[in-house]
Amino acid sequence: MSTFAEIFGPQGFDCNSVNPADDFLKSGDYVVQIIESEVRPNKNNNGHYLALVLQVMQEDENKNRKIYDYINIQNPNQTAEHIAQKSLAALGRSTNIFQIQDPRQLLNQVVIAVVTRNDSGNSIRTYKPTAQIQSATTVPPAPDVPQTVAPPASAAPTYQMEPGQPPVVLPSVPAVPPAPAVPPAQAQAAPAAIAGVPVWRQ
Repeated sequence: MSTFAEIFGPQGFDCNSVNPADDFLKSGDYVVQIIESEVRPNKNNNGHYLALVLQVMQEDENKNRKIYDYINIQNPNQTAEHIAQKSLAALGRSTNIFQIQDPRQLLNQVVIAVVTRNDSGNSIRTYKPTAQIQSATTVPPAPDVPQTVAPPASAAPTYQMEPGQPPVVLPSVPAVPPAPAVPPAQAQAAPAAIAGVPVWRQ
């Protein structure tokens, strides 16, 4: 019988060297890329499942994390098989691959994986197309703002002469400046008195 000292060294296994907390993803939607896709026989050799390895693509602390999905595409349990085929249909529609002949068709496809978390790890409930994220984040175009366009400057009038004659353009008439203001009439001063002549005779 082997001992821990033989496996891990004279000090045995150091329980402080490993964080016992789980490292599962939180439940939510993740943008993932399919990096492995393979059909395998099940444990009892009476069915098949699709083994997928998905890599998180979004720019956050979970980037490059891997998620595993096992879809029972053929199983003696009809309920399990029906649930699995619904998941496969969602995956195919999310990648615009509506007829899947080979699991390698799914390689490098990018989709949204709806991930759930439980005590044993992560599982994928379904798949969605990435277009749902794009449509949710698209900024609507700004409404058209009417612009005020200044009217064109009035051109000099053009008169068409007899056939064969070039048109005559009359010069523009300059604007007439306003007339100067007329000062108010001033009262006429009384005539000066003449010496020796009565005022009433003047």
